Amino acid sequence: MRQLAGLLLLAAAGYAAAQPPYIGRLFTTPDERAELDRLREAGGRKAAAAQPQAPAASEPAAPPAPPPPPEPIAVTGIVTRSDGKSVVWINGSPQSGQPVSTAAGGTPAATVTLPSGQRATVKAGQAVDVTTGAVGDARR
Repeated sequence: MRQLAGLLLLAAAGYAAAQPPYIGRLFTTPDERAELDRLREAGGRKAAAAQPQAPAASEPAAPPAPPPPPEPIAVTGIVTRSDGKSVVWINGSPQSGQPVSTAAGGTPAATVTLPSGQRATVKAGQAVDVTTGAVGDARR
């Protein structure tokens, strides 16, 4: 029995020595390895079919898409405390120190400064278009 176990151990050691060690994937995926093999066979040059084609000179390039219009500034809420301090919610974010006045009918309104430097008086539930300065109902 010992001789049989010894022979099996020697056979297994010889088999393990004959097999190259499996070290797994190092740095490349199978597709990347196939591309490397193709390059090696082509002598280091990329095949003409693999290179991206430049657009034909007769085709005009498409103009870039215009940037999206800027988001309107919406006043989503105004809270004025009894001590006179107020918080204005602009586009859902609370803003302390925003100037608040009273519009017609006693409704509080916030004074919003646009990127152009213009000022607009906006009540809660209204929005101001940044490009034109027009005030209207907020659409959310």
